Amino acid sequence: MTMYELKNKLITTLESNGFPCYLQGSLLETQEYPPSFWTYWTNAADETRYDNKVAYADVKFTVYFYSNDPSTIDAVVENKRQELEAEGFLTTAPLDALSDEKTHIGQMFVVMYKKF
Repeated sequence: MTMYELKNKLITTLESNGFPCYLQGSLLETQEYPPSFWTYWTNAADETRYDNKVAYADVKFTVYFYSNDPSTIDAVVENKRQELEAEGFLTTAPLDALSDEKTHIGQMFVVMYKKF
């Protein structure tokens, strides 16, 4: 699976519950935040080599969910982690995430994928 295909798989899985997904930091200051949305950032692709060839890579993404409805965040994030794990990703426990907008709060977690 190429990196493009892997990112596409991540985005498609994140957007499957109807919330849009953006590259972290890509919303313009002049854009209004959607009521609820996902963002992601590619952290690392640590490669392991054998005979001068890539044997596999551990790809890590940081995923954020922001919402103006605090009552839904825990359930949405937990359900999405389960969906991602069913698609072959590994996830960490979520942590609170800062938001640039006072109207939104968030949670973040790390998503990992072993790419052969």
